[in-house]
Amino acid sequence: MDELEEKSKIYTCIWKITTIFYPNIFIDVLSPKGNSLIILSLNFRNYNYYPPQVGFLTPDKKLVNRLNPDAIIPDEQGIKHLIKHNNGVWVCTPGTYEYHNFYFDLDRWELERYGSTCNIVELINRIIGMIDRSNENIIESAF
Repeated sequence: MDELEEKSKIYTCIWKITTIFYPNIFIDVLSPKGNSLIILSLNFRNYNYYPPQVGFLTPDKKLVNRLNPDAIIPDEQGIKHLIKHNNGVWVCTPGTYEYHNFYFDLDRWELERYGSTCNIVELINRIIGMIDRSNENIIESAF
C-alpha cells in the first residue's frame, strides 16, 4: 500500500486515494477542473486468489447504477469493458475479478497476477482512461 500511496502523488491532477480500509481502496477520479466525478471502489478480498472487484460510487458514496454511455471511452476494438449487474456497474478488464472470473480458462489470475496489466497503479490508470473526464455528467442515474 505504501507503493500505491507514493505513486498516487504522480497522478494528483487525475486521481487521489480517499480511503484505504482493507480490503477496500476508494479513489476519487477528478475532472480536469479538479472536481470529483466518480469514485473507484476496489475490493481486494482474497487477493491471493482473486483479483480486485472494481465498481463505481457517486461522489457522495452511493452505488452507481448507470453510467452515461457518452462518458465511456471504448478500446481499439470498440469494447467498453463494463458490466451492468443489478447491483451496480463493474469493470471487466484484465486485472479485475469480473474479467478473470469470466475468462478463467484463458487468463488465469494466478498466472497473470504479477504481470504488468495487473499492476494496481496501471490498472487504476487504465480504468480511468476509459472515462471521459471532461464530461461532467458521467453518472446517468444512481440509487
